[in-house]
Amino acid sequence: MIDRGRALCFPRGMVMKRWSCALIVAVLGWVGPGRVTLGRATVVEPLSVGELAARADVVVQGRVVAVASAWHEERAVIYTVATVEVVAALAGGARPGERIAVRRIGGKVGEVEQVVAGNAVLDAGDEAVLFLRRGAGFYTVIGMAQGVRRVHPGDGLVERLRSVVEVVAALAGGARPGERIAVRRIGGKVGEVEQVVAGNAVLDAGDEAVLFLRRGAGFYTVIGMAQGVRRVHPGDGLVERLRSVVEAVRAAPPSP
Repeated sequence: MIDRGRALCFPRGMVMKRWSCALIVAVLGWVGPGRVTLGRATVVEPLSVGELAARADVVVQGRVVAVASAWHEERAVIYTVATVEVVAALAGGARPGERIAVRRIGGKVGEVEQVVAGNAVLDAGDEAVLFLRRGAGFYTVIGMAQGVRRVHPGDGLVERLRSVVEVVAALAGGARPGERIAVRRIGGKVGEVEQVVAGNAVLDAGDEAVLFLRRGAGFYTVIGMAQGVRRVHPGDGLVERLRSVVEAVRAAPPSP
């Protein structure tokens, strides 16, 4: 294999801008067969699981069902698209069974292979938890290889990551001060008929609380039933304590 050029070009978010790729590739003239390492000197920001969750538009457990590589229209860079079937949605609204496209820079077309050091590589058959940013018709992995956590039977990884993602999403989910949101539950009273769900989260007019919520279609639901409602009383310091928990989760080291 031919290894031409060190630190040739760096995808957006690394240490050089993507417009440098075409110029450097044109100067080197690597039209023939071989392997080119893109970004040998890549600098990647270390991210905890909490930071990945906070930056992600979507977090899913998915299974790779197909992988295809093709040249960019200017024939300077190869892109690879992995088709991922969603097994479970941890955050962001993806649906189980849905298929999404996850794109990365690099791949192999014919005799030419481009490799980005530290990139997230997905192969057909892989199953992993993916931390994704939404693009125009596709997703990209956040934090390069850090944003792919491969799943193995019985390792409990999905459950551990789900707990982190739900805490981050609940208190840092993008709601704005002053915004009004709808929180729905099963049960209530209409006329003379009342339905009660034991252990459910009941909110009354005038209540003030910290709410751990899951986003639905036009509304939210409380996570963990009554456990997901922590009522606030003047001077009790509850909000500050919960905020410190979220910050600690964000700063936690990545799971193995």
